[in-house]
Amino acid sequence: MHQPYYWMEFKNMNLLKSLNMLVMMKMLKTLNKLINNQSFLKLLHILMKISLNLQFLNEEINDESLYKWELIVSKAYASRTKSQVLHFPPKTAEFVLMDNEYLFIDTPHKLSGIRCTIKTYERKDKRKKNIVEKYLTKGWYNWVLANKLNEGDKLIFELERGSNILHVDIVRFNNYKEFMT
Repeated sequence: MHQPYYWMEFKNMNLLKSLNMLVMMKMLKTLNKLINNQSFLKLLHILMKISLNLQFLNEEINDESLYKWELIVSKAYASRTKSQVLHFPPKTAEFVLMDNEYLFIDTPHKLSGIRCTIKTYERKDKRKKNIVEKYLTKGWYNWVLANKLNEGDKLIFELERGSNILHVDIVRFNNYKEFMT
């Protein structure tokens, strides 16, 4: 069976882009039948916007910075008297965590394997744009207390792709100061 001319291009694209392309081709074939309809150009414009949004989303999801980030422990965060939560970076919350309700901390330090609850908070910013914030609650503060975080310590986070595991490492401020001198 002879393959269409665009088939070889599909082999060179990643799977998501290939699927997007197949969906677009099927939709265009259907729309081609409506070519005499005046709404055809409007529909084509909408399809182009959808395609651009899918391409943007694919690039965002594959961005390494969505899965790795660092945090310097502040004085307030190091407090052992007030319960603290861990806020996720906004794009990580939006594109990576989406529907997750919990995750497990994997660490070479104390309380590895502890289950932490993910809470979601939605609000509008000054421009009335919806903002989704996610943060760790139950379990996280226990981990913070067990590991006796101090002001200036650096936390290094990495979310494991396709799982509910958060790798966390601590670089102690004293060790960092000694290393830098």
